[in-house]
Amino acid sequence: MQGRSNTFVTISTILGILCVFMSPDVQSRIEVGPIESVGFKVGTDSETAISGKSGIAQQATITKVSSNTFAMRGLEWKEGGDLPCRIQTLLRSLNDGSDTPTGWYWQECPGENWGNKKEASLDNNPRYYVRGLAVCDSKNKGNNRIKGIKVYAAKVWKTKEQIDLVKSPVAATHTNCGTWKPAVYCPSGSIAHGVIIHTELETSLFAGFGKSAVGLALKCAEVSWERRPVSD
Repeated sequence: MQGRSNTFVTISTILGILCVFMSPDVQSRIEVGPIESVGFKVGTDSETAISGKSGIAQQATITKVSSNTFAMRGLEWKEGGDLPCRIQTLLRSLNDGSDTPTGWYWQECPGENWGNKKEASLDNNPRYYVRGLAVCDSKNKGNNRIKGIKVYAAKVWKTKEQIDLVKSPVAATHTNCGTWKPAVYCPSGSIAHGVIIHTELETSLFAGFGKSAVGLALKCAEVSWERRPVSD
């Protein structure tokens, strides 16, 4: 009977401890503090499908900057000899929405002259980041050149652990934009930090050989919020 009594006391003690920790008073004391920073969760990188055509020549990747706290706010592209041959990521800090640097770029233009700049960028809200995109191909038959880009936004809150999906995209096009290809999106809870560029080798009538962007995919990662510890 002594062993059974000791077992009962042990179980009672454990249940008592659990009840104390589940009490509202203790719960309020062990809650984490306010959000201190926003970043990407390590090990959650993913890639979307391609909007447009899969490149037969190469894939070129513009990825996130060395800091883990910058995401995409848009894309800028330029043409050389009618080829979409220079694409640059536009970034925004996840912690300071007014910090909006340009990111890394890909460039395979024929010659050294490029221009006709277009930009699809989420500049109307400092908490908007790219969650999806779509491309428009050329209306001219015989090529798959990108002649338009749409970006879809996600609002990443800093005051709470929440992401809101914004339905209306921001688009930029050239006059010879033909057909919009299906949009591609980051997984739920993720936003874009880079882009994969699918290209084809082409000859420009005016500038010679170059590479033309024909499809885009996003590199994504999950957003994480870090809270400040609360001292007793």
